[in-house]
Amino acid sequence: MESDPEVAGLQKNIAAARLALRKHRDGRNDASDDLVKARALRGIALLAVSKWLRQLNLDTAAAFGGKTSSLDYVRIFPLAPSKMMAQAAADRIVSVQNVLKALGHAATPKALAPNIKTGEAVLKALTAREAGVVAAQAVVKDRVDDIRVARKAWFTAYKSLESALALKFPDDPERVNAYFDEPPKAKVDASLTEPVVVAAPAVANVPA
Repeated sequence: MESDPEVAGLQKNIAAARLALRKHRDGRNDASDDLVKARALRGIALLAVSKWLRQLNLDTAAAFGGKTSSLDYVRIFPLAPSKMMAQAAADRIVSVQNVLKALGHAATPKALAPNIKTGEAVLKALTAREAGVVAAQAVVKDRVDDIRVARKAWFTAYKSLESALALKFPDDPERVNAYFDEPPKAKVDASLTEPVVVAAPAVANVPA
């Protein structure tokens, strides 16, 4: 079309719309990559929390002489570490916060005190990584929405070009169709309308 002087300029709108759509698609892909990275970092933080809980569980059982049914022990571990880690993100963080709070209780053996600092560090890291995943998911959603808007603009420009050519060559529909790989009504560029798949939040496989 660009080489045809009789229709010079008519393609500008669709070219701009197509470029915008490609940029939004590339932005979506970049955001998806960032989400994968955020989930990987969260996975590392989850492993650190799991490791800390499992070691603390062993230390706590030893500190209470194996009396894991005592009220003071249950105050620290109302759930097994594996069950805490299996909870939803928000509940998991609350559980770890409660463990740290219980470690500071007057009835908790002083031998467990050194675990508090490490626990606070791993919890802080996990909280930050969870927030990073949420933020990355929001960006992906925004980019997907951008693609929907850009795709509508591209299709509008596509139909507008068809109408402009039909007006310019009212008695020559074959020439109008020749400017497209297929007639506009049937033509859909697969590279521009590929399904957008946003993966569900990953659940880390954390050892019990």
